[in-house]
Amino acid sequence: MKQTVYSIAVVLIMAAQATAGPLRLEVSTQNRFKTVAAALERAREEHKKNPEREVIISMPAGYLPMEAPLVLGPEDSYVTLQGNSMGSTILGGGRPIRGWHPLEEGRLWAADLPEVKEGKWDFRSLTINGKWRQRAYLPRTGFFEHLSEYKEPWRSTTGGGFGTVPVELKRTMVYKPEDLGSWLSQANAELVIYHSWDMSHARVEANDPVTHTLTLTPPLGYPAGAFGIHRYRVENIAEGMHTPGLWYLDRENGQVVYWPLPGEDMARSVAVAPRWSELVKIEGKPDQPVRHVRLTGLALVDTNVSWKSPGFGAAGISETAMTVSNGQDCSLDHLAFRFLGGNAIKLSGGSGNRVSQCGIGYVGASGIVAGGTAEPGVGDNLAIEDNHLQHIGLIYPGAIALRVGNVANARLCRNLIHDVGYSGICFSCEKKGAPNNGLIENNHIYRVMTALNDGAAIYLGNKLDGCVVRGNVCHDIHGLTGMGWGIYPDEQSCFLTVTGNLVYRCLGSFHVHMAHDIKFENNIAVNGDSYQVSLPRSSNISFAYNIFVCDGEPVLSNSITNPKDHVGQSDFNLFWDVSGNKPPLGKPTWEAWTGLGLDTHSVFADPLFVDSAHDNYDLKPDSPALKLGFVKLDLSRVPYEKE
Repeated sequence: MKQTVYSIAVVLIMAAQATAGPLRLEVSTQNRFKTVAAALERAREEHKKNPEREVIISMPAGYLPMEAPLVLGPEDSYVTLQGNSMGSTILGGGRPIRGWHPLEEGRLWAADLPEVKEGKWDFRSLTINGKWRQRAYLPRTGFFEHLSEYKEPWRSTTGGGFGTVPVELKRTMVYKPEDLGSWLSQANAELVIYHSWDMSHARVEANDPVTHTLTLTPPLGYPAGAFGIHRYRVENIAEGMHTPGLWYLDRENGQVVYWPLPGEDMARSVAVAPRWSELVKIEGKPDQPVRHVRLTGLALVDTNVSWKSPGFGAAGISETAMTVSNGQDCSLDHLAFRFLGGNAIKLSGGSGNRVSQCGIGYVGASGIVAGGTAEPGVGDNLAIEDNHLQHIGLIYPGAIALRVGNVANARLCRNLIHDVGYSGICFSCEKKGAPNNGLIENNHIYRVMTALNDGAAIYLGNKLDGCVVRGNVCHDIHGLTGMGWGIYPDEQSCFLTVTGNLVYRCLGSFHVHMAHDIKFENNIAVNGDSYQVSLPRSSNISFAYNIFVCDGEPVLSNSITNPKDHVGQSDFNLFWDVSGNKPPLGKPTWEAWTGLGLDTHSVFADPLFVDSAHDNYDLKPDSPALKLGFVKLDLSRVPYEKE
């Protein structure tokens, strides 16, 4: 009887703890908990008694300088860190720059930084009065063209690329004498050398003004001149101070030098340079994850980054403002990330995590990076929804706004993405023995691919069994020299459905490369620069109930010579040229195409958009596409920038 009474008492105590409301702790100099660390200690004490009780730690408004990252471990599970309100609680890795004095009769201003001269501090971003300022650069417009050559053909990524390249070929670059010379500062100059879908970043180790050869460090990602591309630019040099609003870090003299904009008074201006590269780290272990941690209502700003060749998608950049490793059911919401040298958010491992309603802008590398492994369950069930990512890759233009790899059941939905040097969304997945069931839906992506080639608004790779790309709006994407697409399944992509998307004013709407078994259904593709569809080295690609509208360009690229090598089925599509003429198909003739049984029920007719001149591609009730079976697109949940 006593044992029964005791058991009942334990159950009642546990039930009371489970139903207890959250414990609320306020961090303030006026309260008991003067620091976040003190509040976390109290939360840990509470969790010893009630492991799953939510603890809400409220943080004060203002700029909180971070000299070391705030670290939360498994012992901090069920903790919420919330700011005073979105943007008013600021975790910053920056340091104010004071003591500005004029140079050159007041045109340029400088601040002395002894730590820079001593080699103890180096940075690549600067804000003045809350605005990101661009580093000095040459040439003033366009690019320099170097003279280095590398003729080896690229054999695709899966085919081994360039093979083994001797490291000495990645260490030098020959320049034109009219572009650079002995005046180039080895201490300050930093080079950006363009490839195709990637770029290398290097410093000058030696400069031979006789042979016009630079020795570079670290080695480039690819040899200069690879892919037949010779573009480069030089940053952070005094000679590049050609426009108000530019700055450079003079490492030789230990100064930061700035050319104020009209009306800027440096005696009153607030200048901030980044000192630290990490602000918040949520760190679990594979067998002991951090559970149910939530961060909300905070701003993370002013982080630093190193200078190196970052690899594809700037994957080699490790510096990240907020990292979540082995988190389970953690939530990052209503956060602001700005003025970051490296990445904003990186998630790895764990499961069930969510990033939502965050604003990410003016970031040196990538916006959100998330990764699992080939093992089922690791990194899975991820939701990245309702975020705004803009001006991504300002230091490393090869960065990607939103990149997810090896995550099953990923939901990348309703994100607004624009002004990005490389691709908007990059998704790839190859889980062992299971479909990935990814959903990329209702995203609005435009003005990406502004710095590089061979990417897209939505770039995909690997076995995509169960993945659906649906209801996205992609537009105004062309690539640096004309290699930027709307939706791009690349090498090894397969078992993918692309449906209900609107793509307009891109180099091409759909580019499928070395892929197979992909369905394009019920999409609208309008006014490609060169074509609407490209299918190099791809097979069994199907099209049904799509609308293709051209303005003189062919429907298909010249990569399609024998249609049956590429196309499995194609029918019930609508084709139209704005001239009123039948649009050209490409190399095959329409007669040869239909003779193969393709598009035998398709029509050539005006789709009757409501107002295409103002990018309203909804269909009028009497559209012939509806008679074919096309279903009107529901884009009501696609985000647009607020005026």
